[in-house]
Amino acid sequence: MSNAAFLSYRRDASGHLCLALAQFLQQAGIDVFFDIDSIRQGRFDEIILDEIDARPYFLPVLAQGTLDRCVNDGDWVRREIEHALELGRTIVPIITHQFEWSDIDRFLPADTAKQFARWNGVEIPKSLRQFKYAAQDLLSYLVPITADADLDHGPVPKSRQQDVDAIAAHIASAPEVSDALLDANEEFERGVTAIDEARFADALLAFDAVLVADPENVSARLSRAGALAELGRDVESKAEHDRAFGMDPTGEIAGDYFTGAIARNERSAWARVGRGLALATADRVDDAIADFEAAIEIDPENDLAVFNLGATLADAGDLEAALPYFDWAINLDPNSAYHWAVRGSTLLAMGDDAGAAGDFEAAIAIDPRNPWIYTFRAQGLVELDEPEAALEDLDLAVELEPENPAHRSDRAHVRWSVDDVDGAVDDLDALLLADPGDVDALRLRGEIARHVEDFD
Repeated sequence: MSNAAFLSYRRDASGHLCLALAQFLQQAGIDVFFDIDSIRQGRFDEIILDEIDARPYFLPVLAQGTLDRCVNDGDWVRREIEHALELGRTIVPIITHQFEWSDIDRFLPADTAKQFARWNGVEIPKSLRQFKYAAQDLLSYLVPITADADLDHGPVPKSRQQDVDAIAAHIASAPEVSDALLDANEEFERGVTAIDEARFADALLAFDAVLVADPENVSARLSRAGALAELGRDVESKAEHDRAFGMDPTGEIAGDYFTGAIARNERSAWARVGRGLALATADRVDDAIADFEAAIEIDPENDLAVFNLGATLADAGDLEAALPYFDWAINLDPNSAYHWAVRGSTLLAMGDDAGAAGDFEAAIAIDPRNPWIYTFRAQGLVELDEPEAALEDLDLAVELEPENPAHRSDRAHVRWSVDDVDGAVDDLDALLLADPGDVDALRLRGEIARHVEDFD
């Protein structure tokens, strides 16, 4: 006897809309649950499945880009839908006006799609700012709590009550979702549609608009990188990729996102490269290589696919195998300072000092203000036991990009290796000021503190 509801959604496509719906439903007296970051710290899978079991209503938010990743067996939106169908929950889809109904058959397994498509839903007309019209219609589907209400659902496990209370408190205390954030969700949908239709300039405008209101949206950054790549703006595309992966250090969000992008367009070399990078970040080397090879088969002129295949081989320790790919990448794009610099690092590691020096000079001539050129050369110089020369390059890298912790971290380690305790501590203090949880900085700071204590 409950009108409790579970909201299912794709965070990047409809996260703000979902919170707005949850706030509306809670204010209308509906016990509503949806996942937030804090519950991902525990047994996330058990919590989600238990909450679907405990609530008679399952409310999937269907926006453009919601279902594409459901091609994966382990995708959570798919698992939620399948679990709700298996339990016989009352399903009321909440549909944005940009959602394509064909996505149900396109991305869900056939049996799941057939069952799911039977359910009627409510549609948000024209603009997400008008979501309250659909939410008001939604209330007519939800049975009031009465003595004779008879809807199937299980109990909320006592161990989960804390999570339920936390969600309710989050919904109640969160600021009302602004029109700007609802517009960001709508622009994300518009961008997905534009990429589907190969309107990459329009997609770029849409994802630019998303990031103004929602700069932490990793998928929007990856989508923007893709639009830039398709428009031939490779340097900007790589910079956006780097920003996105900086926000997603494990590559989990990116891998999930690019699997969806491949589902939408199997012949997208850009999406294959992106997923390859995510897989390489997760140390799934063979899978990453397979994606880069697939991208090259689709587009043999894609220098980023060729380069990243070489980089993955080099990271795995196979420098001999990597080198021809770096040669190929430079041949495809001789104006990429990054290609020259990474081949220079590889040659340095292989003992070809003269070849490496020439590559680094070429990279610097192309882009003298690229800090990574100096960091790559410094890393090679450290391996050659030339720390003083490495420090000169790292000083330049930090000067050019002081906000990037990677350059300062490398410099702290090299300073410590030459007994420049004060310099190393200065770098580590700066790192910890920016990120008090920086594990590597904390470890080295502790090592230095113990050394100084022993010396005293």
